[in-house]
Amino acid sequence: MNYSLVRNKSRGIRLLIDEKHVKTIPANLSKAINTHTVERLMYENKRLSYGERRLLSDFVAYENWKTKLYTKEKHLFELIKDAVPVEKHLVKMHHNKERLELLLDNKLKITVPEKVFYSLPLQEKTTYSNF
Repeated sequence: MNYSLVRNKSRGIRLLIDEKHVKTIPANLSKAINTHTVERLMYENKRLSYGERRLLSDFVAYENWKTKLYTKEKHLFELIKDAVPVEKHLVKMHHNKERLELLLDNKLKITVPEKVFYSLPLQEKTTYSNF
């Protein structure tokens, strides 16, 4: 699937998908455009639906967290810079403690802040830790 971004001053950014379909997206959501998010967009309508807008804004929150990670923890950023989140895990531990994890497509699990965890529209699993 090929896509390209075309800047339009008055209406935001136009997203050309396979040189057939055109979607108009706001400029602040352009950071979320990658092959993973383009595959989830519907091509029938020219404008974004509510679900598509929410999907892109959620991935913007994830991308902003990754850029903060680049300045604070570069080693962790290098591990996850090209990875895409696949699943969310709510890990319950003893004494009613919880840990929020993301499972990435390269089989890596990372602990994430609450804001990032609840913003991503992924399948959530509850697991239990034995230590």
